[in-house]
Amino acid sequence: SGFLSWSVCNHFNIQVGHGKHFVGDGTRSLLLSDNGFNYPFARFTGWIGANKNMQYTVMYSSFMNLTDGGVTTPTGTERLFQKKSGVFHHFTYRFLRQFEVSVFQGAIFEHADSTNRQNLNFWYYNPVMFASMAKYGLKDTNNYMIGATFRADLFRTVSLYGQFVIDEIGDGNHAKGGMQIGARYFNAFTVKHLHLRIEYNTVNPYTYSHEDALQSWSHYNQALAHPLGAGFTEINGTVSYKWRDFFAYANIFVATALVDTSAVNAGQNIFKPNTQAYIGVGEEATLTTFDFHIGWMISYASNLNLSVGYKTRKMDLPSNPQEVSLVYVSLRTSLTNNNFDFF
Repeated sequence: SGFLSWSVCNHFNIQVGHGKHFVGDGTRSLLLSDNGFNYPFARFTGWIGANKNMQYTVMYSSFMNLTDGGVTTPTGTERLFQKKSGVFHHFTYRFLRQFEVSVFQGAIFEHADSTNRQNLNFWYYNPVMFASMAKYGLKDTNNYMIGATFRADLFRTVSLYGQFVIDEIGDGNHAKGGMQIGARYFNAFTVKHLHLRIEYNTVNPYTYSHEDALQSWSHYNQALAHPLGAGFTEINGTVSYKWRDFFAYANIFVATALVDTSAVNAGQNIFKPNTQAYIGVGEEATLTTFDFHIGWMISYASNLNLSVGYKTRKMDLPSNPQEVSLVYVSLRTSLTNNNFDFF
C-alpha cells in the first residue's frame, strides 16, 4: 500500500495510490471500512471555512470480483478478474469545536462486460454529492448507498459517536440499512491511561447486496463495510490500561445473526442476490470472540511491543458449532488492523 499526495494549495489536496479507507469513528464502519483488501484510488479533498471546519472528499476507486473477467487468456497466464468501480462522496462539518457531523454517498457502478470493459458515464465522474443518486435512485443497476455520521466530544474525557446507512428504503423484501452507536471514555474514573469503549452495531438483512450478486458492496470477495456482512446485531467493547511502558488490553465481540441454510437466503451473505424468492428464516448463530493480553512497549515510534495473551473464538451454530482457543506470545509492531471476528 502507498500513495502520492499533492497539496495544491492550503485548501485542496490530491492523493493517488493503492490502499484502503475508513469512514467513521468506531471500531466498525457501516459505510466504508478497512476490512477489505487494498485497491487503487484517486482522492480529492477540499477544505473551506476560516478554521477548515468543512471538508469535502470525492474518491474514485477500482474494485474486483473474484470471477472471470470474460477475456480469454493464453494458457499458463493468470486469468483476469472482473472489474467494477466505486465512487464515494463525503462531506464533514465541525462546529463548536466539540461536534462533528457528516453525510456520505457511495456507489458501486455496473461491473465490466464480457470483454472486461466498463462503460462509465458522466454520472460516475460527477463530483456533486447526491446528483447521480437523484438520477438513478437507491434501487438501480448501480448499487447506491447513503449515510451519515456524528461525533460529540464531551467533558474532555467522553466521546459519543455513531452512524447510519440506507441501502434501500423498501422494495418488497426488507428495508435495507443499519445503525451504529458507541462511546469512548478516556482516563476513566479519573484513572490516568485507563480507556473504555463500547459499541453497538445492527444491520438489516440484504443490506450491501444487490439483485445482481456481482454488484455487492465488496472487493475481492471481502465486505467493504462490516466484516459480518448483513443481517446481524453486534456489541463490542474494549478496556485498555497503560502504566509506564507496560500495558494491558482486553476486547470482546458478541454478534448474533440468522445465517443461510441450504434452502434459504436469510440476507446475511452479501454475495447472494437479494431476490424475493430466497427470503426465509435462517439458522440462528452467535459468534463470540475474546482477546486479552499484557505487554511491554519497546518502541513508541514503530509501536513495537512484546506481549503475551489469550484468545478464544466460539461459533454457536447448531449445524456446525466451532470453538478454538490459544495462548500466544508475540513480538509485533501492530501497524495493521487484523479482524478475525466474521461468520
